[in-house]
Amino acid sequence: MCVQECAGKILTLNEAGLPVLNITPEEAKKGRCSECLACEVDCYFKGAGGGQIVLPIPGLDDLRF
Repeated sequence: MCVQECAGKILTLNEAGLPVLNITPEEAKKGRCSECLACEVDCYFKGAGGGQIVLPIPGLDDLRF
């Protein structure tokens, strides 16, 4: 599900059947990944429950609720 739902088609399956980048990390940093999070949402809800994307937001890590 993760690879199938990747809008930018930047994910592929490796030899072990795990999703990995289909582009270089440098290309991803340059904006090739739109960070739409479709891969994470569909992996979680429609896939095997795997996949987690961490998007650090400065200042939010320090908040306590």
